[in-house]
Amino acid sequence: MAPRHNGNEGGYTSPSGCFGAFSDTSNRVSFACAVFFFLALLGISVASFLVRKKTRAGKQLLGGFYIVAVLFYLLGSASSIVVAVLLGCTATTDENYYGWVITASVLVGFARYLLLVVFLLTLNDMFRKHFGGKSHIFRLICAILFLMGVLTVSNIALQGQVLKLQATYSGNRSYSSVEVLGDRSKSLNVAYWSLYFFSVLVAGVLSVVSTFSMRSRRQPGGALLSWVVALTSSMFIWTLIALIRSIDYIRFMLTDWRGVVASDFILDLFVVLSFVILMMIAKHRAWNGKSTDTVELHDLASEQPVGIPQDHTHQGTATKQPPSY
Repeated sequence: MAPRHNGNEGGYTSPSGCFGAFSDTSNRVSFACAVFFFLALLGISVASFLVRKKTRAGKQLLGGFYIVAVLFYLLGSASSIVVAVLLGCTATTDENYYGWVITASVLVGFARYLLLVVFLLTLNDMFRKHFGGKSHIFRLICAILFLMGVLTVSNIALQGQVLKLQATYSGNRSYSSVEVLGDRSKSLNVAYWSLYFFSVLVAGVLSVVSTFSMRSRRQPGGALLSWVVALTSSMFIWTLIALIRSIDYIRFMLTDWRGVVASDFILDLFVVLSFVILMMIAKHRAWNGKSTDTVELHDLASEQPVGIPQDHTHQGTATKQPPSY
């Protein structure tokens, strides 16, 4: 989410302050994107608070992990806005620039991990509690998240060290140390995003299977399946973009700035959509634990004339299709 650095080599600060601010097009676009996503995340934080007040059974999905993930993304976007303003005003040194970039990287890095926790752990744990599930799957989820947690901390720490060295070894100084550490950071980043991508696939498959299991038990899960598929698709798209960028990082950085900003925008857009879809899933009536098919069959039975024996043995095979939600 952080804007790119386009100058100020050697820690130079322009004496003109904000005169002619944002003369560079890429800085203007980066600033606009940062503000857009900050406002979007701010709206999500308010909306999630309102949804939590109205929903009961689905409230778990919008619990602590979700709230902290949105908060960290929000603070990361705020840091990006600060960087964009400093770059637009040409009023920052390399040390200040990389300091803000490191701050944004740490916040967004942990926010991404917490978003994965909500998708992989919280959502599937809700399916398990409400509609049953196997305990060994839950242990697999915990193992994946533990490994992802280790990679997340390692990746954030190594990237922060690279950025710190870039700030220190600016100007005409040797970048040999940065290059060596940068190669290690790239390898770790590829491993991180590969496992993250795999985790998203696992979470999506488990959620879809659980939703189909609900429908086979005549639970009201029609629209819920659509939301789960939408969530999986959204997570898949932005994670795939991040994975491709980590694998082909050098060539990616040499492309035109328009391609860089466009990929950043698409990635952040689907992150925001993932948060929105999670709210829609939390609002779904399926978490109330009541099947509308059972209610309808009960009402039909109660309307039969008194004295006529009621055959309950074939209610489960009624030809009436369950309503879609």
